[in-house]
This record gives sequence, C-alpha cells and structure tokens, in this order.
Amino acid sequence: MRELFRGVTACYYVGPSFHHHETQCGYHAIDAAVKETKEGNFKHFVYSSVLNSQFRKLLNHDCKRYVEEYLYESGTLQHLNYTVLKPCNFIDMFPIQMIAEQAQPVYPAPWDPNVANSLICLDDLAAVGVKVLDEREAHFFAEYPLCSTMPVPYTEMAAAAGRALGKEVRIELAPFEDRVKRLSQIVLGPDPNPRAVDGSERLILWYERHGLCGSPKVLEMLLGRKAITVDEWMVKGVQKARASKA
Repeated sequence: MRELFRGVTACYYVGPSFHHHETQCGYHAIDAAVKETKEGNFKHFVYSSVLNSQFRKLLNHDCKRYVEEYLYESGTLQHLNYTVLKPCNFIDMFPIQMIAEQAQPVYPAPWDPNVANSLICLDDLAAVGVKVLDEREAHFFAEYPLCSTMPVPYTEMAAAAGRALGKEVRIELAPFEDRVKRLSQIVLGPDPNPRAVDGSERLILWYERHGLCGSPKVLEMLLGRKAITVDEWMVKGVQKARASKA
C-alpha cells in the first residue's frame, strides 16, 4: 500500500465494502497517506464512507466507522488533511436496463418495497468528489452526508420506471435467503467469502425495518444546483437502454 501512495498528492479512497478485511484495508491506506504526507507532497485524503456509519448493526457501516475514527485521529496526531463523504444507497443499482428489455417488466426488490430509503445518483456523487478534490483546503476536516433524494420506497421507484417506460413495472420479493445470495454476489462476486455474507444478511434485515434516510440539502448546497430526481434518472436510464439497442 505504501508504494501506491508514493508521489501522490491526493486520494479518493473507496474501501472494499463487505470485505472481511475492509477496516484493515482502510487503516493501511491511511498509514500510507500519513507516510507520504511526511516524506512526500501528499495533501488530501478523501474517504468515501457511508451515510450514518454509526449504525453498528450494519457490518459494512461499522467497518467504516472504525476507519473514520482512525482517519480523524490521523488528522489530529499525524497532520493528515481529510474529507469524509457519506453517500447513501445508489439509485444506479436499480436495473433499469434489464427492466427496459422485458416485455412485462418485473423488479426483484432486495427488501420490503414499502420501506423508504434515500438514494444518491453516481453522477451527483462524482460531481461532489470533483469539487472537493479541486477546492481542497475549503473542505479539510469536513464530513458531508450525501443524498440525491428524500426517502423513497421501491414502490415509487417502480412507478417512476413505469412512467419512463410507458408501462407498468411489477415488483417481486423473493425469499430472504435468495435475496441475501443475490446481494452478496452483486457486491462480492459469484463466490463470496462466507464471512462477508453476514453483512448482506444484516443489511437486508435493517432495511426491512428502518431504511437509510437522509436529505439532499447538503449535496445541493455543495453543487449549487438541485440533485437529480428519481424520475430524471429513470428517463435517462431508459434512453440509454434504448440507444444501446438502436
């Protein structure tokens, strides 16, 4: 890890979410950044964490909580300049291209479709990342909770997809074990480490009851514009899906 940071001035660090060594990977990245701060010209560590990392029942959140703590300590004790970005669930995980290709569209919901979650569009998050890296000092030691939307249930997302497609999108909820397997494979690949599957189980159970809720206000303040809405994202997704088939 030390060699990866040699000669680097800034880093946008995204840890291996759900990996059983996610916390340790974060520690090593921060140590390397501290070393380069002392020996080189390193200026800024931008950490992509998660909204509400204090939710300890979510293992992927808890791992990031430890990394955040280590980063904060490195800022005060090792003079490491940092910014923490805290995105929520990605709307980009919604399989609009797959659904657009179906004659009778069906969305396989990962958890109760009536429980609301805030969402962030990857384009919005990327724009924040560019701004933070470009403006650097203005964002030292800041934490930004980032959402593109207020809490939205999957029933509303499916309705928005239906409006963009011009036909109804039905929702299916598979048995819990099947949803855990599917999520684990999406995040970790076809043969996930059994230790990491616990994270998928806890995530689905949490979202079944609580969701992950935030506001787009901070993101909009940073970007100086409105965040992308669910309807806007669905329309763009359908347009891309149709263009790819043309």
